[in-house]
Amino acid sequence: MTGTVRAPLAVFAALFAGSLLLAWPALGWPMTFDDLHLVQTYPVRFLLTAFQGHWDPYRLMTAGYRPLTTVFNHARSLLCGENVVAHRLLLLGLGAATWGWLAVSLRAWGVAPRATLLAGALWFTSIYSVFHYVWITDGNHMLQGLAFAASAAALARGLPRGSRSLLAASLLGFAVALLTREDSLALAPALALMALALARRAGAARACAAYVLALALASVALLALRRAVVPRSQPPGADFAAPFISFARAFSPAGTTGFDAPSWAAIAGWWVVLGLLATTWARQRQSPGASGGVPLWLGCALATCLPAVNVLREDLLFFPVLFASLALAQVLAELAARGGWRRGLAAGAAAWALLGGAAMSRVYAENFHPESLRTIWWNGRFVYGAYARKARLPPQRREAVVAQLHRFQIDEMWGHEVRTRKLEQRAIAQGRRRPGDDGQPFYPWLPWSED
Repeated sequence: MTGTVRAPLAVFAALFAGSLLLAWPALGWPMTFDDLHLVQTYPVRFLLTAFQGHWDPYRLMTAGYRPLTTVFNHARSLLCGENVVAHRLLLLGLGAATWGWLAVSLRAWGVAPRATLLAGALWFTSIYSVFHYVWITDGNHMLQGLAFAASAAALARGLPRGSRSLLAASLLGFAVALLTREDSLALAPALALMALALARRAGAARACAAYVLALALASVALLALRRAVVPRSQPPGADFAAPFISFARAFSPAGTTGFDAPSWAAIAGWWVVLGLLATTWARQRQSPGASGGVPLWLGCALATCLPAVNVLREDLLFFPVLFASLALAQVLAELAARGGWRRGLAAGAAAWALLGGAAMSRVYAENFHPESLRTIWWNGRFVYGAYARKARLPPQRREAVVAQLHRFQIDEMWGHEVRTRKLEQRAIAQGRRRPGDDGQPFYPWLPWSED
């Protein structure tokens, strides 16, 4: 087996095994939140309609143009049925495959496979990646990631050669990401920066200019199509504070909110470590390569947080965390290559980031636990609350949700609206903030609210 094949397979295998260990407690948790409504098989006419208008056939979710998300939900439901373990294993596999593919293409930008492996590990253990493998619906981000990996691979090979077919393939990967979720617009400035960095070394200015122009045209075309076929879709944002908040979150694997003294100390300590890393790297760094290096990934991380391409919601930090992980992995790799105390600093920082992120990810994931009052509240909306009239849950899934709510004496609208809130107040008063062995409902330490 050649090194070209061995490296991506090793990255894939290592990340799949590590992410499986990280996600293990949540693998069997039942569907919840939007899973109940969206992840199912659809009639062919609904799949076709998704390319002509609103991506949700029942018009419950946020208006938008995401036809490939509807197709993906249909395809994985055909493949995995009601087996939630199979659904989550599929998502973990897609995530690991994304980084395995990147282990090949990122060499063009000076990122060694070992650094890609570390970046993938940092990405998986980031608290914000919980959404993409625990929340089954949100796993459509993994399809975006795979599309980006394909786009980057074609760009890495096509730009130095001036190959129109490969550059067209890169644009096709970008289009697949756009048709999966509109927040893939965040990739346009990032891919442009990657193309510019690569063109400097390859002397491919004209091909780069054409590629960047095509990225811009594809983005405008998607926005125009979205506005035409889904008039009620949310327009691009203009929040100029959001980039800095999202950027800071992307570089904090354990998040920015703790719940006890150790968690707050871990988060605060990480910012001290990050500052030490940045200072040491800036003083000791070698001359950056022509293909970009750390500044490139920092620029991409910031670009994916720009107004109109991303928002503050934690589950939309897929690409900011990806590029932040690449920047951090490159810093650690360059410091480790210097040897001595710098290698120790890099190893300690990597351990802090990975362990802190993994520990907080486990706690954050508990929003989706079947006894979480966040889960109970949202599930109630689909059978008794705001979504009950329009929601079309598969019969087996509906019966399971009704039985789950019945355990907590929630059997109608009043129970959903009033009793759930009382259960939340009682859980907080009694200190039930994590799942126990008694099957009692709890209110998560790190609640995430989509309300």
